[in-house]
Amino acid sequence: MAMRKIRFLALILAAMLVSACIVTDKLKEVGEKLQTEPAVEELDNVETGKGDSAGEHSSVAEGETESDSSGTDFFSGEICSENLNKLLYSAQVEGNRNKNYEVFSINEDGTGVTQVTQDHLWQGGPTWTPDHCKIVYVTDVPDPNSQDIYIMNADGSNPQPLIKNPGNDREPSLSPDGSRIVFMHEVEDNRQLFIVNADGSDMVQLTDMSETEEDPDWSPISEEIVFASNQLDDFNIYLIKSDGTGLMQLTDSPDGDRHPAWSPDGSQIAFLSNRTGFGNIYIMDKDGSNIRQITFHGAGDSIGIVNDLSWSKDGQWLATECGTLAYGNSICVVHPDGSDEHILFSTGMLSVGEPEW
Repeated sequence: MAMRKIRFLALILAAMLVSACIVTDKLKEVGEKLQTEPAVEELDNVETGKGDSAGEHSSVAEGETESDSSGTDFFSGEICSENLNKLLYSAQVEGNRNKNYEVFSINEDGTGVTQVTQDHLWQGGPTWTPDHCKIVYVTDVPDPNSQDIYIMNADGSNPQPLIKNPGNDREPSLSPDGSRIVFMHEVEDNRQLFIVNADGSDMVQLTDMSETEEDPDWSPISEEIVFASNQLDDFNIYLIKSDGTGLMQLTDSPDGDRHPAWSPDGSQIAFLSNRTGFGNIYIMDKDGSNIRQITFHGAGDSIGIVNDLSWSKDGQWLATECGTLAYGNSICVVHPDGSDEHILFSTGMLSVGEPEW
């Protein structure tokens, strides 16, 4: 009888040990599982940044990416469409010290003249960023002995330096994505083209042609840049890729071809020339072929083409600085086929120029 009790107790003890082992293994398995799987119930209660109701207080809209505010970001994710038809230009302001230049904007119909800068020194060479939300421009503030490239909001607020070098940096033109800038750098009358990242880093020299290179304009659709150079004694139009390769002379005239401007689709280039003895506008295909004259000014004309050239973003207009007998210094516009040439804006005896759409 005693032996039976001992055997029974031994069986119970063995069963308890087996159960304990099973429970230990199960607990170990559960513990490992808890370490590798998320706590689903807790995740269900975490806020997703949408606020009290779906879609509210989201910091990044659907379809957009969050930009790095520490760098120079020319694109807000949207086009500032209210600025697409606004023409930028620089003009002297009566009452400013030495009648220095300020940046202005104007609608393509000649209305809405707005003074953008108010620094009372020299501001010029304005150009829109590709999204038309900001303006890149040239200023001698705060150093009157040096011209630097800045960026500001479309209303003139928050000016920030982009490119500051010894000497003068002028004529900025942006790549299609706004990530790089080509510009003319001048030191001791030597003018060459340089490219720099939009945040001012990694500046590299693009041209080294011993003579003056100026008037750069970056293609709106590619890595090609047109510019004017007088390496053959007279200014002509050249094309080069942004990596410095593919240099090509597009015009060969002894009378001075300058101020090239791309068409919005990148297929044509407009430029100014004195081929007839007077300044006129010409258009050619991007390879330099099919040159045609679209304005025909001469002695005694009421309008004379003077300087600078820009093609509107919708391809409908070319704007240029012009001199008029009746109104003095002006901004004139004309259709690419030469029709409907007229004065858009006039400043009288004060200088105006550098139109840029």
